[in-house]
Amino acid sequence: MKYQMNRIDFSFKMVNNTRGLIRKKPSQPFPDIIQVNEYYNIITFIICNAPFYTRRDLVVEVFEAIQTRRSNGLVTEQDVSNEVIEKVLKAGTWAPSHFRTEPWRFFVLMGEGRTRLGKVLAEIAELEMDDPKSDSNQKKLQKILDKPFRAPVIVAVAVEPNVPSDRVIIQEEYGAVYAAIQNMLLAAHALGVAGYWRTGKPTYHPLMKKLFGLSEKGEVLGFLYFGYPKRHLPGGKRKTVQEVTKWITSDDDYDAV
Repeated sequence: MKYQMNRIDFSFKMVNNTRGLIRKKPSQPFPDIIQVNEYYNIITFIICNAPFYTRRDLVVEVFEAIQTRRSNGLVTEQDVSNEVIEKVLKAGTWAPSHFRTEPWRFFVLMGEGRTRLGKVLAEIAELEMDDPKSDSNQKKLQKILDKPFRAPVIVAVAVEPNVPSDRVIIQEEYGAVYAAIQNMLLAAHALGVAGYWRTGKPTYHPLMKKLFGLSEKGEVLGFLYFGYPKRHLPGGKRKTVQEVTKWITSDDDYDAV
């Protein structure tokens, strides 16, 4: 049995999951095809024949993706395919989690599946209003109802802490899911899809937890709005590493922290 693999496709799969090279055929071939005839040859190719420039370029691409990703909520109504979303979700599942608890839970909202989210957001907002029936508040509620339709796909990301023993710390469960969110945003960016991580007080409301059937310990941690960008955003700015870092190389350095 023959498999066809190009450098780009091979490199992506090598980073994503080496075992996937054995289990799955690669995606559509690109130019510059490499012929791989047997499973054993795939592993041999990884160990012996992967070109240095491919590995170098992968490192460059990772740093470039991190530095060029932007929160972009201005997207078109064009559908994002299930295949693309599944790649984004898979990236999330490869985040680190202590003791391999994998506490992330994903809920993909598309089409009319976004309507209920808008209703719950409006219900939560209404609880904060003195007079929900006033004209001004009715307009506010209508805007809230429409919010989930700002993007064709929303992924609600939640944590379900898996604490089978005292060794598992709940804060680390949250941290694992936040890492999954970053993975997903970077994966979407790499696939040409804009992403926006939305949170706010309603995200953590008991009604939101109920909407997604979470346990008492579970919590929604954010909504990732995905769609194809209407425009590309300019480069961002960050503080320098020097401004946010203390180098501690001796005991005395702690006094200056």
